[in-house]
Amino acid sequence: MAEGSSIPAAVATSTNKDVAEIKLRLAGLDQYFDHITTGCEVSHGKPHPEIYLLAASRLGVDPKLCLAFEDSNNGVRSAIAASMQTYQIPDLVEPCAEVKALKPIIRRSLLDVLSELKQNQ
Repeated sequence: MAEGSSIPAAVATSTNKDVAEIKLRLAGLDQYFDHITTGCEVSHGKPHPEIYLLAASRLGVDPKLCLAFEDSNNGVRSAIAASMQTYQIPDLVEPCAEVKALKPIIRRSLLDVLSELKQNQ
């Protein structure tokens, strides 16, 4: 479980597993995730939903009950194709018109999402 919560959490990244683990550890975030699912573990990369479906399966959670947090357009496509409620927090690239049409919940920061989720409890 994610530290301080009973909510299972996973990372679903296209990044190489070793690199992803190092980045999470250096950022002090590795302790918050039950599983790390990476692009080298799936046959189809994002925007295919396989990586998100595998992450949900590893958590033992129906994808429809999952929240996905993405910065990239292909990541949003992937999470939405996996039937997850998807938040897009743009980083280097703004959501394109095609992705906006998929209706992800677009927020400027994860702090905005956290505040919103706390209000909706």
